[in-house]
Amino acid sequence: MDEPTRVMPPVAPRHARADEPVLRLVLLTVCCVAAVVALYVIAVRTEVGQRLDERALQTRSVVDGEPREVARNVLETISVSSLAVAGGALVFIGLVRGRVFLAVSVGVAILGANVTTEVLKLHVLERPYLVVGAGRLWNTFPSGHSTVAMSLAVGAVLVAPHRLRGTVALAGVAYAAAVAGATVVTGWHRPSDTIGGGLVAVGWGAAVAAVLVATRGTGRDLPGSNSSAPRPIMWILTTAGALILAGAAMIAATVAYRGHVGDLLIVDRGRPFVFAQIVIVGTDLLLVGLLLVALRGITLDPPRRRPR
Repeated sequence: MDEPTRVMPPVAPRHARADEPVLRLVLLTVCCVAAVVALYVIAVRTEVGQRLDERALQTRSVVDGEPREVARNVLETISVSSLAVAGGALVFIGLVRGRVFLAVSVGVAILGANVTTEVLKLHVLERPYLVVGAGRLWNTFPSGHSTVAMSLAVGAVLVAPHRLRGTVALAGVAYAAAVAGATVVTGWHRPSDTIGGGLVAVGWGAAVAAVLVATRGTGRDLPGSNSSAPRPIMWILTTAGALILAGAAMIAATVAYRGHVGDLLIVDRGRPFVFAQIVIVGTDLLLVGLLLVALRGITLDPPRRRPR
């Protein structure tokens, strides 16, 4: 006799695991922290690092007149009140979308990044006097202006619906890079300061996102969710930033290998200033691109409630 056909019980749909995205976000956070430490040690605690920073400030005279006035206008958008208004607006957007936990987390990321920068700059880190004739001797690492701009960009990326995340990231990184570059144009900050501020902001954003995903899941099971689809902007930002920094590293290595380091540091030609601006833009592009990569496949929305 034939054996009776066994009817298998229905298999529940497998929901996306949060382990991999959490690991990506934690890794990005750790890399940002390590990069802040390495950048401080190299740029602030060594004579070569201080000299490169100072040369970039000295050669900013190649940008004068109207461009410098534009830079001042850009920096005027950064203040305690503007941070409160912009940050509050991002939190409000999260609340309007019905994402209370996300809204609170975005506020924590913005506040945490800016408080961290101020504590590090004013109470923890010191700047030794290693270069004779250097300008300001007090510590300016990391940059508060750059931290504000990048933290707002990161907050906007986190709170935006995943379908708009790439577009928001483009606008955010453009503003962050403009503010970072303007601080050097006006002489308010050294190049390393601005990069440090961006690292602090992205590190906080990644850490907050990791907590959200670990506690609430990826949100992939939401109706109409297609967050795992390829995002061209994500790869454009990451690739562009990586290529810019790789090119800058090759140029610096070539100059050093040929023994003409002085050519890169010639004040009259403005090369250090231009070189520093390129590195700043490349770093900001790469940081925001990596944040998008770490957020790939994540909506940051709460999991769907299943009927009982």
